[in-house]
Amino acid sequence: MNEELNFENEEQKKPSRRGNGKKRFSLIDAIILVVAVALIILIVFAYAGSLDISFSTKKTSITYTIEIQGIDPALAANIAVGAAVIDENGYSLGNVAAGVEVDSYFEVSYDPVSKEVVSSEHPALSNVLLTITAEAKVDDVKGYLVDGQRIAVGAEYFVDLPGFEGKGECISIVVDNAPKGGSANG
Repeated sequence: MNEELNFENEEQKKPSRRGNGKKRFSLIDAIILVVAVALIILIVFAYAGSLDISFSTKKTSITYTIEIQGIDPALAANIAVGAAVIDENGYSLGNVAAGVEVDSYFEVSYDPVSKEVVSSEHPALSNVLLTITAEAKVDDVKGYLVDGQRIAVGAEYFVDLPGFEGKGECISIVVDNAPKGGSANG
C-alpha cells in the first residue's frame, strides 16, 4: 500500500509548466501571431496605396480640366496662367495651362406650385474651368500620377493657388504626347 502512495506522490511532484522556464507554443499563440502579421500587411498595403510605388518609368505630358462649381466669379480673376497648382497635402498638381473659363452656375430646385424640378441661373455664383498641365508618370494600374497624386476623370481635387483655393472635379484628361521612357518590368 505504501508503494501506491509513493506513486501518487511522484505524480504530484512533476514540475509544472510555469515553473520550469520553458513555454510551449499553443494554438492561441499561433492565432495571435497570424492576426498581428495580417494587421501589419493590411497597414502596409493601405499606406502603400497612397504612395507613388510603381515600377513604371514611363512619363507623359497631360492637360486636364478641373471644374469648380458655385464660386464668386471675381475669385477667378486671381488665377494666373503659369501659376503652380498645389493640392491639400502640398504636392504639385501641375501649372495653370490656359486662361480660366467662367461659366454660369445653375441651381436645381423643386417648384411646389408647378410640381416640377426647375433649373435657374444663380446671379452671384459661377462655375470655373481650371486647365492644368503636368508631367505625369504612367502607371499600368493607377493611370496618371502627378507628384504621386492619381489624376482621374471624376476624382475630386482640392486646389491651392496664389489668391485662390477651391475643390472641384476632374472632367477631362488629354495626353499631350506619347509616353517617354520604358518600364522596369519589360
